[in-house]
Parts: sequence; structure tokens; C-alpha cells
Amino acid sequence: EAFRWYDETIAEGITSSGRVAIQYITKKLNEFVNEKSGTIDIDYVVSSDTDAVYFVVETIVKNRHPDITDKQKLTDLINEFAENEVEPFIESCYQELSNYMNCDINLLDMKREAIADTFIIRAKKNYIMRMYDNEGVRFADPYYKMMGIEVVRTSHPIMVRDALKTAMKMIIEGSNDEIRLFVKNFKKEFMNAPLNKIAAPRGMNDLTKYMNEDYTAKQYEYLPEGGKKK
Repeated sequence: EAFRWYDETIAEGITSSGRVAIQYITKKLNEFVNEKSGTIDIDYVVSSDTDAVYFVVETIVKNRHPDITDKQKLTDLINEFAENEVEPFIESCYQELSNYMNCDINLLDMKREAIADTFIIRAKKNYIMRMYDNEGVRFADPYYKMMGIEVVRTSHPIMVRDALKTAMKMIIEGSNDEIRLFVKNFKKEFMNAPLNKIAAPRGMNDLTKYMNEDYTAKQYEYLPEGGKKK
């Protein structure tokens, strides 16, 4: 509140504009994909966030290229579709919105980010995606992007982190029986592992505060009335 230009209506205007922008393009993209797919009122948008929209183009690809199954070729075709059709459409939509809101110039645009064949989403910024291309960077083998998933927590032992990454891939690529067998075998391995392999990493600060000059631990006597003396 001490800020010179503090004003709640300005903050509200920023967040409200953001909601309008993303909800507007979500609606328009659904209409666009339905038209290209030859369908009516199907919700192709699976998720949207502050500055991103995830939508399915499977029907369009199958209609246009029914005989192509190679992942790399399909990625090329989807990339061409995004560059030649989706991005110009989004640009025209945001220009339309800019005119409607009486803006002097349109400052909104969106570029293609990820091309993926699998997307498991649990919550906002909490998902697994198997990508073949990310912002123009092509992967010979699919890259697993994990956002907000417990796998990447530094508080997990490395042994557990590696096992969780393997399990996440098996969820996408394997079967239920394979995952159950993997968990069963890893449990045995974990229970027989040495302590330094399964201990969770932790840190301690200000250790020197509790040390004497000869690096021995300081001794404290705790008093009955509370507190302590050296």
C-alpha cells in the first residue's frame, strides 16, 4: 500500500484482462478445431493456463493423413499445421479482441510450444507430457516433461527418484501388470539397500554456532526454570 501508484482496480484490471484473453482464445480454438475436424460442439481443449492452451488435433491429423503412423512424420505435419493455420488464426482472433476492447495496438500473440502424444494432467502445473518437439527443438526419442510431479523433489533419495521416473514412463508405455511387478521388485530392492542409498538428503545451517574452537560440540545444561547455560 505504500507504493506510489497503488490501486486495487489496476491489479484487478490486469488479472481480469488475462482471464478474458485466455478464455477467449480457448473458445475460439474449440470452434476452429471443430470446423477443421468436421465435428460439432466437441471440446478439444484439454487444459488452459495463464498463458497456454493445450488442445487435441488427432482428428484433424487422421482425417488428412490416415496412412501415416510414424511419430516423426506426424510431428512434422502437426508443426506445419500449427505454423500455417493455427498461429495465423490466433493472431486474427487477438486482433479482433483488441479491436473490441478499443486497444490502440494488439500486444497479444501465441506461439506453438509442445507437440506431444500423451498428456496426463492432475492439476494446474501438475502433469506429465511425452513430447516429440518443444518450441522447435526435435527429440529423436520422446522427452518426458514432468511438471509439479513428486518425482523431481530433492527431498527424495536418488534411488527413489530414479525409480519414480521409471514408473512414470511405465504408466504411459507399459501395462498394469508390468507396473505392479516393478513396484514389487523395487520394494524388495529398497528394503535391502544400504542406508546411504535410501536416506533422504537434508541440510543443516549454522553448525559452527554449536562447535568449540577444537571442533567439539558445545555442551549445554538445561535449567529447570527454562532456558539453558553453557
